[in-house]
Amino acid sequence: FHHHVDKQSTHQRVELRLYHVKGKRSPPRLIEIFPIDWSMLNRQETFMLDLHTVVYVWSGKNANKAERAEALSRARQFREERGGSCNIVCVDDGEEKEMGKEELKLFEVKFPLRDKVSKLKNEPSPTSSHDDFKQERDSGTYLKLYRLNNKFGNFFVTPEN
Repeated sequence: FHHHVDKQSTHQRVELRLYHVKGKRSPPRLIEIFPIDWSMLNRQETFMLDLHTVVYVWSGKNANKAERAEALSRARQFREERGGSCNIVCVDDGEEKEMGKEELKLFEVKFPLRDKVSKLKNEPSPTSSHDDFKQERDSGTYLKLYRLNNKFGNFFVTPEN
């Protein structure tokens, strides 16, 4: 009798994720973006590359402090959720070569430095609104509030005005 175990089934499949930390208001939002490529980053904002064992917090030269702080906070939250087995690497635009050798090697799997100059945007993409306040205000226009009531053992749902 030979017992065969598929190695892939014994290891959890890990998805790599790129997040855009968005919003000048408190708290900024984390928005997953695709594809994971320099063309999705810009020098005005902060992004997180989640490789599961390492979370890179990459901040553009002109990224605001609230977004940087939120990205670091979220990276710490990821680490806590993973039982402390996740490293956090903060990388400022232009300082990528200052990372440790292993950190840089892993970072370049998704963000090869040779592609940075040709793909990195100086300005936010058109889908990335400059007017965070307007975007946040408009997103609230689609929300509806309902009241759940349990009168006499029956549930009633009524819209709130």
